[in-house]
Amino acid sequence: MTFQWITELPPAFITASAAFVSGILGTLLTIFVTPRLQHYFWKRQKREGIRLTAGTEVNRLAAEFKSDYLFSSTLSIHAA
Repeated sequence: MTFQWITELPPAFITASAAFVSGILGTLLTIFVTPRLQHYFWKRQKREGIRLTAGTEVNRLAAEFKSDYLFSSTLSIHAA
């Protein structure tokens, strides 16, 4: 089985066919890959936002505890 018929096609037809197939494959790739990539990066963004919120809350609570502890221990030392 030979593919001699391919060599008999005009070069412009081969180029146009390759461009058409490339365009179809590129379009299909874009249709199926783009939503998955967007979802991947959206999940990462949400996760990092939650981590930032948790870190900010921990920092606030630690600062509140530290200031309350230092303030209360300073008062008890001077009161004694």
